[in-house]
Amino acid sequence: MANTTVKPVVVGVDGSKEASHAALWAVEEALGRKVPLRLVYVVRTDLTGQLSAEQYQRAVDDAKLALHAVRSEIESANRSVVVQTEIMEGAPAGVLLAESPYTDMICVGASGLGRLGRAILGSTAAAVAEHASCSVAIIHSPHGVGPIAGQTKWVMVPVSIFTDNDVFEVAVDQARMLGRPILAVGVWHPDLGATPYDALDGLVAGWQEQYPDVHIHPISTDTGMTQFLHAHPELAGLVVIDAESAGDVSSIVGEEHLRRHNDDERAVLVARNYVNAREADATLASPRS
Repeated sequence: MANTTVKPVVVGVDGSKEASHAALWAVEEALGRKVPLRLVYVVRTDLTGQLSAEQYQRAVDDAKLALHAVRSEIESANRSVVVQTEIMEGAPAGVLLAESPYTDMICVGASGLGRLGRAILGSTAAAVAEHASCSVAIIHSPHGVGPIAGQTKWVMVPVSIFTDNDVFEVAVDQARMLGRPILAVGVWHPDLGATPYDALDGLVAGWQEQYPDVHIHPISTDTGMTQFLHAHPELAGLVVIDAESAGDVSSIVGEEHLRRHNDDERAVLVARNYVNAREADATLASPRS
């Protein structure tokens, strides 16, 4: 069980490239919070039941190799982050959900996050995104060697004049850490309709004055955020949504997007207690008078 005073950023590792990408993405989150990055490999016992001694040893050996590979990648890219590793047993989603009250954020790769796979076997990423007690980041990174020339990587966030827009502060925090502009998508409200562009422009102008170090671009749509992203699958970057929208993760970063735009980054951050966690970490990191 994780330390209850210093809450790490946890990454689910399973030996896949997607998990490695998620771990590398999570480095900035751990550094920003001044907390360790904790890599967790779950030896699956939910499908086969109790493993024999030989099966268990083989599974543990695989886990050690996978953790070592990811840790080596992280240390090659950034030696300033503190990396911890742990091998656990059970169902991956169940283990990560049990850890979530003691964690600031859980990061997992987007592999297998399509509607068909989710319906048949369930998806660790979708289950964690919908039920965790902390914020959850689902990461799909490009399979290519680098970004597409001229492509902008955004922090995308739904906004409306009809809601409190608390999640926008999370988008600002991410934009600062990642060094990216924000795409503020004025979305359709199911009861009150679309956000007029003039009102959206005024809303964004106020934020731009409040956050002058972040570039914020408004765009209006007559749909919800998921439909907007489906209409613009070429948009790359991080999508920030609130906990009430966690069920949309599969459609935002699922198999349909990956098939059509496998060389684009598309990640989703489900912000749950995010601002409170950041404030608590800042308090812990500050010297006491």
